[in-house]
Amino acid sequence: MTKQRSRTRRSIQRLIPAVALALLAVCNSPVYALEDVEGSSLQDSCASLVSDPEGSAGISCASYLQGYLAATEGVILSGKRPSAFLVRALKTRGSRLSEASERELVGSYCLPQEASILDLAGKIIQVSDVQLPATASELVSQILEQHYLCAESES
Repeated sequence: MTKQRSRTRRSIQRLIPAVALALLAVCNSPVYALEDVEGSSLQDSCASLVSDPEGSAGISCASYLQGYLAATEGVILSGKRPSAFLVRALKTRGSRLSEASERELVGSYCLPQEASILDLAGKIIQVSDVQLPATASELVSQILEQHYLCAESES
């Protein structure tokens, strides 16, 4: 019995480095971004969100939009944007600005303070099949371009 335990223990001890090496190889392999969501899939999910905001079918739409807005540097809430006078003063006379302040000054898309994910989802489902981009990121970018560009007086 002890000989069998000793063999088993040696076998396990031989396997540990191999398993550790395999885990190390898997953990150190680069992570590649998954394919972008299709525009039609996002549109379907957003239709579910608009029809039933409390339902689970629209969660992927809400999550995608929140992630997109959070990750896109050019998107700001228009209520948080400084006045045109202050922007000019900071650009011409101000010292080095923080990254967050710089982003607020150069925002491309100004979302109204009262804008919601449901508002964006509603605009997404209004895009016709003919105008529907292939990817979800292109679709959201298209919506931002069409509806939320910052006015010249804001930039």
